[in-house]
Amino acid sequence: NITVIEGFRVQVFATQDRVKADQLQEELTLRFKESIYIIFEAPNYKLRMGDFLDRDKAEILRMELAASNYPSSWILRTKIQPVILE
Repeated sequence: NITVIEGFRVQVFATQDRVKADQLQEELTLRFKESIYIIFEAPNYKLRMGDFLDRDKAEILRMELAASNYPSSWILRTKIQPVILE
């Protein structure tokens, strides 16, 4: 079972070009350890990172992204899949 709850993600990029979204996902996967999602909301593909319960932790990622040439990244409240430690 996948649990989905309210939390936070950082949106990095939005584009109408799926190939650009896929390329950025690959690039960010090499640089960050957070989960990366491509969400399609017509007409855009939105690249979002993380599954944060705490807005402060999402802000840390947003600041890292801003320092890594993604200054327009922003935090949004959304459904997330929290990491469950066993």
